[in-house]
Amino acid sequence: MEEENEKPKSCPKIIPANNNMTNLSYEEKLDIVEKEFQSLYEFCIEKKFTSTEMYNCVSNLYGPPKSLSKKMFNDSAKGFFILAVIIGIVSIVIMQPYLWVLLNVHAKLFAIKFVLPHWNWADLYEEDCMISNQWLPEKVDNFTADQCKYCEPFEVERLKYLKFDFLSKIIAENDGEPFVVSDTTKKWGDVKKLSVEEIVKIYQHHHLLSNTLGSCAFSNDVGLHDMFYDFFNAFADKKLPNEWHATWINCDPKAAKVLRAYHPRPYFLPPMMQMATENSVIVAKGISGDTKTILESGDSNRYDRAKAKWITVLSGSLKFTLQPNEECLKFKCKDNIIRLLPGETLFYMSEFWTSFYTTNSPETTVAVSNFVMWDDVN
Repeated sequence: MEEENEKPKSCPKIIPANNNMTNLSYEEKLDIVEKEFQSLYEFCIEKKFTSTEMYNCVSNLYGPPKSLSKKMFNDSAKGFFILAVIIGIVSIVIMQPYLWVLLNVHAKLFAIKFVLPHWNWADLYEEDCMISNQWLPEKVDNFTADQCKYCEPFEVERLKYLKFDFLSKIIAENDGEPFVVSDTTKKWGDVKKLSVEEIVKIYQHHHLLSNTLGSCAFSNDVGLHDMFYDFFNAFADKKLPNEWHATWINCDPKAAKVLRAYHPRPYFLPPMMQMATENSVIVAKGISGDTKTILESGDSNRYDRAKAKWITVLSGSLKFTLQPNEECLKFKCKDNIIRLLPGETLFYMSEFWTSFYTTNSPETTVAVSNFVMWDDVN
């Protein structure tokens, strides 16, 4: 007959260690503890103790039980301490400009190198909202008289020996007044001159540019529409008319890099300014009154962060017309006409001005141009 009430199993008696064990080495103590636990475990198995009964037998070894409130307090204190340490470290990083800039740089590098190959976040970079709102009113820029002071009649300055602070101040103050730097090429050092002959040689014989990495946008006035390499062949064979003009964009970064070896980064651009991966080239011969514009890539996403343009004339001459924003015409703003000579660079904000140019030299003209980008201060 089964017993109605099973008698509770008695636990083995656990007694404190005697004083003789205090003089033992750490390894000897550990060996004794291991043997005692092994003996206790074998005893419990022999007596058919359940896991719960085993735990109850050794519960005294854990010390006096803690109340629920004390456990919660200990866990909360530990969590609060860890949180306080994290907040303290973050605060120190934010308060130190050098560390904050270093953190931002590495965060952007991580996003570009490891995140961008798996998720193209570039399209969201300039978006005000990640989710478009169809009921949001369209943003309209209503320029005021103060905002249009930049285009009041003035004479464009020709400057030299510029430092980074000059352009940094223009960015910080959002100053839209253009300027010309007259000593750009003097800072280039021993750089091979980019002539039309050299350009033709590059595009006909360079292993990167002689086939498919040519231009992504090409314009000319000699009837060779979309025939980029035919233009250079015609120049080499002396089949071009006495006066001609051509301009194109090197959209492929590899092609642009080849030409950048002939026109280094303008010395007055501060480090926070980034040039676009493309570059534009203008070549011409003769004086023409037909107005032309600097070509832009057909991919609008490439220029969603472009804030300014620079144009450097390497030989010949170009006459630029800068038109102010249409909103500023009511405040008596007028066009500015600037003649660029060899070695000079025109710099202007794309937000405030639209540029047109005409060829202005009977000799051969060569010019290069690029867009400039930077993160908004505000």
